[in-house]
Amino acid sequence: MPLSVLFVDDEPQTLRGLQRLTHSAGLDWRVSIALNGETALDILGRHPVDVLVTDLRMPGLSGRSLLTECARLHPAILRIVLTADSDPQDMMTVLATSHAVLCKPCPGETLIGRITRAVGLRRFLDQPEARALMSGLPHLPTIPRTYLALHDEMARLDPSESAIVGIIDADPPVAAQFLHVANSAYFAPRAPIQRTLSAVRALGFDIVRAVVLERGIIAQFDPAKLPRNFDSAGLWAHCFRVAALARRIAAINGGDSSERDAAFTAGLLHDLGWLILAANRPTAYRTIADAPRNLPIPERSALERQQAGATHAEFAAYLLGLWGLPDRIVEAVAYHHTPLAHMDPAVRPLAEAVAGCDGALLAVHVANTLAEAPPDDPLRGLDPGLADHPLTRAHHAEWIDAARTTHN
Repeated sequence: MPLSVLFVDDEPQTLRGLQRLTHSAGLDWRVSIALNGETALDILGRHPVDVLVTDLRMPGLSGRSLLTECARLHPAILRIVLTADSDPQDMMTVLATSHAVLCKPCPGETLIGRITRAVGLRRFLDQPEARALMSGLPHLPTIPRTYLALHDEMARLDPSESAIVGIIDADPPVAAQFLHVANSAYFAPRAPIQRTLSAVRALGFDIVRAVVLERGIIAQFDPAKLPRNFDSAGLWAHCFRVAALARRIAAINGGDSSERDAAFTAGLLHDLGWLILAANRPTAYRTIADAPRNLPIPERSALERQQAGATHAEFAAYLLGLWGLPDRIVEAVAYHHTPLAHMDPAVRPLAEAVAGCDGALLAVHVANTLAEAPPDDPLRGLDPGLADHPLTRAHHAEWIDAARTTHN
């Protein structure tokens, strides 16, 4: 069945351009258009729609209200914003009701690639086999209470620094690790940071949340009950290095602060699946861990699925998706070894040319590649499909240099 996409914008010329774009790309999509939010809601109520792409500023029912109603009435529909609006406070409410936000003017290939990626991720997360596999695991972490409290406070239009500090300090193990991260060589503070408030200001809200989430997950597992060959310290040291490097790579690639912080969060969580595997499938974990480290990615993934039912990347992504983390973070975790695997083959030639892999996904894939590769061949694990990516051609030397100078 073809993908059903509804474009909503009060400018007829924009809608005609979007229709021409999908037609010229040869996509087998069923495209509908609406000039306002009221018409869009009517279409959503009468016809099945897979993806809603809407502007924000429209007369009558605004794009924000349309997103809210769509999320309430049709939660399964993917909601993508295409807007020239850049007010940070307004965008907080938009991010809460959408799966992706793209800025006008947006290259056609980028829009098509983003829609395809969002659909691919949703299909990945909605697989019945995946849900059954996850529900059958006896030792899954729950989303940490400290993270939830921070998330709620930071989602307010005027979050309180004192409230954030109080939430962190009420969880001493998390607070201690939080200060350790803030004083790490990567963030390179001018003087030792000894107060939580100073650390919050130095790191920023998104990184604060990421660190608290990671620490809260780790705290739920008893090291004595994990397989003997599970190297917890080594795993999280690797994750932090990938996170730090991914943030630098996102900056090199021209990403804004939101994209850089998403790359850090995804990098910090990208190997969470190994912990899930070790805690729930210890025999399978030992077999996988004993396999040669230089196994090609397809062979290693096949081994993980054979032994455990899914790969470590899939286990982590399923869990983070259940918790409702942003799609771009879940996507980067799910595909950190295979960043083009989720692209629809029908549009892959177009999407790979410009937008098949970017943002946090590209940054985490490159960072993980550099962190695992030998010094004499630093990009050995890079997905072959990214060799001609414009960002690879433009920045590969800077990526390699960043890897040489990024330390925990």
